[in-house]
Amino acid sequence: MTRESRDTLFLLGVLGWTLAPQLLRVPLWCSAFALLALGWRAWLAWRGRALPSRPVLVAALLLAVAATFWQYRTIAGKEAGVTLLMVLAALKTLELRARRDAV
Repeated sequence: MTRESRDTLFLLGVLGWTLAPQLLRVPLWCSAFALLALGWRAWLAWRGRALPSRPVLVAALLLAVAATFWQYRTIAGKEAGVTLLMVLAALKTLELRARRDAV
């Protein structure tokens, strides 16, 4: 395993630890979406696979925003904001290409 992969897995662990307290406070779909994104990124780092393409990331973003709007009828406000923040933080890991991206 390369140093970059180890650093990525460490970052994913820290982000997962940070998001963990919110898992029971957000809708189930949000928790599942965030865990799936983190798990997918961990698998990519572990196996040394390529990151998803831009259209896949845009589709995931649109799905997250649509689900948040469906749940709360807005994307503004405390609950919707925390939900979006959690999902977008997890999705951001799918864009990490180099060590400096994490910093």
